[in-house]
Amino acid sequence: MTFSYSMWRDLSAVDAPHDGLAGFRNFGANLAFDGATVNGSGVFVTANYFEVLGLAPAAGRLFRSGEFVNPGEGDGVVLSHVYWQRDFGADPDAVGRSMIVNGKTFRIVGAAPRGFVGVNRFNPVDVFVPLPRVLDMAEIGWELEPRNNYWMYLFTRISAPDGADRVRSILELGYRQFLRELDAPLLDEVSDEYRQRFLTKPLEFVPIARGQARTLEAARAPLTLMLAVTGVVLLVACVNIANLLLALALSDRGETAVRMALGAGRSQVMARQAIQLGTLGAVGAVASVPVGLATLRIVLGMLPDNVPSPMSASMDWRILISAFGVASLAVLLAGLVPMIQALGSRPITAIREQAGRSGASRFSSRIRSALVTGQIALALALLTISGLFIQSMVNIARVDLGMNVEQVVQFAISPAQNGYSVERSQQLFRDLRARLAEMPGVESATISMMPLLSDSNWDNGVTVEGFDASPDTDTSASFNTVGEDYFDTLEIPLLAGRRFTASDSNGGPKIAIVNQAFADKFEMGDDVIGKRMARSTGSGVELDIEIVGLIADAHYSTIKDEPPPQFYLPMRQFPNFSAAMFYVRSVLDR
Repeated sequence: MTFSYSMWRDLSAVDAPHDGLAGFRNFGANLAFDGATVNGSGVFVTANYFEVLGLAPAAGRLFRSGEFVNPGEGDGVVLSHVYWQRDFGADPDAVGRSMIVNGKTFRIVGAAPRGFVGVNRFNPVDVFVPLPRVLDMAEIGWELEPRNNYWMYLFTRISAPDGADRVRSILELGYRQFLRELDAPLLDEVSDEYRQRFLTKPLEFVPIARGQARTLEAARAPLTLMLAVTGVVLLVACVNIANLLLALALSDRGETAVRMALGAGRSQVMARQAIQLGTLGAVGAVASVPVGLATLRIVLGMLPDNVPSPMSASMDWRILISAFGVASLAVLLAGLVPMIQALGSRPITAIREQAGRSGASRFSSRIRSALVTGQIALALALLTISGLFIQSMVNIARVDLGMNVEQVVQFAISPAQNGYSVERSQQLFRDLRARLAEMPGVESATISMMPLLSDSNWDNGVTVEGFDASPDTDTSASFNTVGEDYFDTLEIPLLAGRRFTASDSNGGPKIAIVNQAFADKFEMGDDVIGKRMARSTGSGVELDIEIVGLIADAHYSTIKDEPPPQFYLPMRQFPNFSAAMFYVRSVLDR
């Protein structure tokens, strides 16, 4: 969970047996150096961030405790090792030079150690920036002083093996005191039950030895399924090869008997067979390496470009050793078991069986029958799992998004990250949308503040005319600011009222368009158009926004979740966002 900057400062002053309390928050960044600008990512960090993590610099130095404490302080920047190596050639002389982050000039003070890309490997960062600089760099309202502005993530290092409970109890006492004396008085118009829940919120400690991301938890089920499918495929292949090796060994019984009749010892025969089978297993293991690497690159290449991944198309030496060991052991077991049986029989009997092709022994036949049965069972299980997976994919493909995304191209820009003012950004958005709409082959173009189906959302508490909400009632709804032609470009049906137009500008009557889920949640019935609402909650809030349109439900953040209650504001009446997503519908097939 997030904390306010003031709460971090207060908790940091509590005397507890830990190695410091650090805070951070990631942000999008444009990085400029030597006249070249690239899009990247950054993280605002407290001065003790690297000390709590116990990190040493790869070049220069890292931030130190007490280095920047006041709002706006901090003109140094630390590069991640990957960024330093990729764009600076790991040049130690880069330390001390200047670079631009989101239009602000910083001095490079050092590079982080190899392998460290922040506390979330699924969201790697390029630069580490002093946290007090959020005041002049953050695109949204992260502030340092208000206690009800929650945006920082906190972590600490507890060195003593039994120190977690002590640290928790000490910090919890301070946390309760700060909530009671400083935070609770800021609550306005809440019920006694809500105030009590607020004052008794637990201060939870969560281990982050594997990082902050919850991606591993979310991916555990599909990765386990993938591992199970892979294991079944491997078993089918092993059973098939074991059957072939068994047949090969049975066909060699006559040759083995002849060798033994001519004086070859059992150890010599076994050594020869072991060398043949070991060579076969080693060749197979070696041949599997390029196939595995190619498969891994194909899988990683199927991931969307905008999905960061800590995976790389390489193999760990432990995986290679395990692969060689398993391959050799499987081949030896599959080949030596029938060979041991052949050595246990009399040579004259084996030669007669081979000459008369009377077939294998009863024991060998049973083994082969068991292998064939197992192979069929495993293949059937694999087909069943594959069928369920295909059915799941079909179900996802059949989900009605509530909009038509075919022949729609999307892209995002964030001019504020290059130092654009809000006014200049808004003008760029309008000009770019107009030019895109005039391009040959373009049917329509539009813009929105929040990207669709990207696991991003912005919820806002609202007050709606005619809806009686108690202090504990959930009055939140998803929010987006869009340009004209937004609903036409994405082909979201209009159920009642009108769409946004270019005349819905700043200074005119404030308007909004809501979806059906919004109308249902706030019990609006059929009387939606003309009702008034506000982007805040409370009994005395001015209902200054008129609802002029009702649209059908459309998925907002994810495909699996049901469409949430949504309301839309026209871009020209909400000109304070500095990053935007563009959607362009083409009449061309490609």
